Amino acid sequence: MPPARVAVAPPLALPEREPRNILLMIALPALLVGIIGTLVVMYTSGVRSLQSGFFPMIGLIGFGALMFSGRMGRGRRISWGEQEKQRRMYLRQLDDDRDEVQRAAQEQRHSQLFVHGDPQELDTVIGGPRMWERRPADADFLDVRLGIGVQSTADSAVSLQWPEVPVGEELEPVTGRALRDFILEQSKIRGIGKVLSLRSRPGFSFVGDDPGELHSFMRAVLCSLAVYHSPNEIKLMVVTRHPELWSWLVWLPHNQHDEMFDACGLRRLVFTSPTELEDALDSELHRKGRGPWAPPSGSSPTTMLSPMEAASGAALGPHWVIVDDNVGTPDQWEGITGQKGMAGITVLRLASRLGIGVGFSDEEDRFALREGRLRHRDAFYAVADMLAESTADRYARGLARWSPMSAGELSETDSQGGELLRALGITDPRRLDVDRLWAESRGRGDPKWAVVPVGVKPGGELQHVVLRAKDFGGFGFHSVVIGTSGSGKSEYFLSLCNGIALTHSPETFIVIFVDMKFESAAQDLEGLPHVAGSLSNLGKDDRHLAERMRKAVDGEIARRYRLFKDAGARDANEYEEMRLAGRDLEPVPILLVIIDEYLELFHNHPEWIDLVIHIGQEGRGCNVFFTLGGQRLDLSSLSKVKSNIAFRVALRAETAEDSRDVIGNDAALHLPSKEAGYGLLKVGPRELEQFRCFYVSAPFVVPKKVVNTDATVDVSFTQPRPLTWEYQPLSAEDNAALADADAPDEPDEFLYHADGFKKKKLLDVIRESLASHPARAPHQIWLPPLEVGETADALVERWRGKPWWVDYGQNPGLVIPVGIEDFPEDHAQRVHVIDTEMDATGGPARHR
Repeated sequence: MPPARVAVAPPLALPEREPRNILLMIALPALLVGIIGTLVVMYTSGVRSLQSGFFPMIGLIGFGALMFSGRMGRGRRISWGEQEKQRRMYLRQLDDDRDEVQRAAQEQRHSQLFVHGDPQELDTVIGGPRMWERRPADADFLDVRLGIGVQSTADSAVSLQWPEVPVGEELEPVTGRALRDFILEQSKIRGIGKVLSLRSRPGFSFVGDDPGELHSFMRAVLCSLAVYHSPNEIKLMVVTRHPELWSWLVWLPHNQHDEMFDACGLRRLVFTSPTELEDALDSELHRKGRGPWAPPSGSSPTTMLSPMEAASGAALGPHWVIVDDNVGTPDQWEGITGQKGMAGITVLRLASRLGIGVGFSDEEDRFALREGRLRHRDAFYAVADMLAESTADRYARGLARWSPMSAGELSETDSQGGELLRALGITDPRRLDVDRLWAESRGRGDPKWAVVPVGVKPGGELQHVVLRAKDFGGFGFHSVVIGTSGSGKSEYFLSLCNGIALTHSPETFIVIFVDMKFESAAQDLEGLPHVAGSLSNLGKDDRHLAERMRKAVDGEIARRYRLFKDAGARDANEYEEMRLAGRDLEPVPILLVIIDEYLELFHNHPEWIDLVIHIGQEGRGCNVFFTLGGQRLDLSSLSKVKSNIAFRVALRAETAEDSRDVIGNDAALHLPSKEAGYGLLKVGPRELEQFRCFYVSAPFVVPKKVVNTDATVDVSFTQPRPLTWEYQPLSAEDNAALADADAPDEPDEFLYHADGFKKKKLLDVIRESLASHPARAPHQIWLPPLEVGETADALVERWRGKPWWVDYGQNPGLVIPVGIEDFPEDHAQRVHVIDTEMDATGGPARHR
């Protein structure tokens, strides 16, 4: 979440007093004494006439006016009414600042809830793109949520800039008191997750009277760690007197050793004493390079590791998180933790009272848990997260089916492209059974017509894009695909086009791909029978082709409506019904126009805006749809068809705002950055669907030959065993079975291009296999550009329909072919000729 800064205005200061005028202070009393004395003398002398007292009366009136005008040295610069107005304005400004702070605080809560999810809802993360997303070099590696509490804005992304406040006697009391209340209330964010970095200390202790409460709390902590961290990066271990209370833990891959195994598989890391743990893992515990614990470099424990620290951590292997369930003596634990902690190990101690050793020695490390509330430094810290054993068991079993795989392994051996082949029943893409693959999508009434696989969902099932009307179970027709550079946008388009090619005939579905960039998916799509045209580099060398393609697409829309009119149909639906009923009509396939970097295309070729609007308004009736791709969404130039965009695909976004523009929230900002191709599908008001697109750009691995043999090797163990925490040694029969099964696999075999160095991609093999099949689109929309001139004999042959020497001299008139004319809107290239006889007589010349 980007930091939100709120600058609070300073309170009012008391108005400054005017400087006292000494002369006025002396003159006024003297004048008053003189006037009163005059009146007394007049009265004692018997003068009663008001007229004779006119002068002193005028003096009294002036004196009173001077007093009421505030000119006696005590006046202020502003009136009471003006001051009240300024107070109201300041309090109104504080209200606006309060609203802004609360909005920023709410965004901070949502952002942190996304990063550190509620332990009760971790099943929504398991199997998704965010599972195991944290790596040792990430800032939030080994961060875990402990509960919900109060956080100072100084420790969050909400930054409050406090004003300079006047000193006490100069501070206006009303606004000063309002600012004080504002500071007390808005300087804290309530109801936010409290996150603890396990890298910041070698150990922590959680002391409580109720062991069940401690166990429930620790289940929430361990499950959160397991969901967000890979088993390759951390290992979760428990030392306890009651292993049966931790039986759910054995399903976690994080609780299994990477190499040691027993009769039940990989050894579970649950021990009954510190000594047993030390004996079992002695070689790794005392591995070379594991020294005493040291805090991470940087200003805070959550800063990113330096390269040297990252390399050191990798040499030590996975980080160990060891739970001490109130067992063992300090001397026994010292062999594991040392006196002040060991590098690569964090100990979480559950105890009924304070002890000795790592996790107890420093007040910073100690937490108290009572009645569901955590206290730290004798102050409230958080309402602790709790998790029932049944829920933890469900999470652990859900994670048990997953195992970590590096990106290199994924691309070289069993890529996401392999998921596509397996789902479609393809064992070898070099030999495709297109009759079977296309059988269920030949026409509008077929169940898989316009249903295109594009990726794999977290549960393993395919993610489809359904280009049908919503009332026929589809998503709609037009779409946008938004993702930052490197997010896998090109891979999505390759997955989409290869999914179309493997599930639909060219008579049913074709594609036109247009991209402003040079190195794009256009080169990989060229030659695929379903791709009617593929253009790139339209901003530089081939920019003239953009107008030619626009005319070709515009002409195809017009041509289709002419076909419908000639057949007596209103639109593609009626036309298709007539064709399926037996009328001899040309097939009209779905035409999907994919435009990558559409904003740049619109900027350089504004006429394309009108074409996209035309497709959005008229394309449904003739089966022509568009998909726009870009790094951000801006539909200001397409306001007329904005409502026609039926579904949206968000790959990793550059900013939270970019993500919200596409799918309504910032989820796309948090998609994995280490691996490309993760996406979120938003169809109307439906919930977001997570998926990862196929990796058809992976090197093609030749399928292994299946060796048939009469001998059967039994690799099953001698007897079934329950999966428990206990170590169950292998029998002699088990060792023999494993030795037979441990035969080395054949190395992967790749295919190479003609240069002998470049490996063929999976999409290359699919393209070559489909190109060898005779099926083609019923109408050629994009003809090769006329970039090289034809020779004279080829030009004459193209005009006559036979070589020049056949029936030589039998041509009527005097007609001379001089070139080839390009008509992109008619999808035609015709020979331009000069009829010299017509020109000589003044008649019209053909093919002008």
